[in-house]
Amino acid sequence: MRLSHVIERKLKEVRIRKEIRQVDQQRWANEEKSPANINNSILGIFILPSHGNIIESNAAAQQLVGYSAAELAAMYRSQLFEKSGTLLDNQFATPGNAGSVKAEFIGLRKDGSRFDCEVTVISFKDMHGELMKCSLVEDISERKKRYKKLKKTGNS
Repeated sequence: MRLSHVIERKLKEVRIRKEIRQVDQQRWANEEKSPANINNSILGIFILPSHGNIIESNAAAQQLVGYSAAELAAMYRSQLFEKSGTLLDNQFATPGNAGSVKAEFIGLRKDGSRFDCEVTVISFKDMHGELMKCSLVEDISERKKRYKKLKKTGNS
């Protein structure tokens, strides 16, 4: 009877090690894909804790706002958008542990210029259970100009 307990325990240990290996392999695969997906995106991407500085940004984001990755790491996301009272914080605050919100804002570049942008904020929990925010920023200035032009010619 004692031998069967030893065998059962060893089989359980083997299963647990196998599961841990599978989880680690999946995590490593995701970690390898994540930077490639972020850096190849045409949208500006900013990742940050729910309350805190930007911890990651992609090349499109850096080009969009004119700041380097190091400069962005010392900034809060709210510094990149023109504020209208507490609208910015209200739009970016999402209830619960996960979710998303989309809104239009005026973006601010390092050189002081402004641009129309659409921002989608996705809230998620990281592998440590910390609430994180991923902001996807798209410059919609040209789209808005075309819309205004179309609207103007349609009303004439």
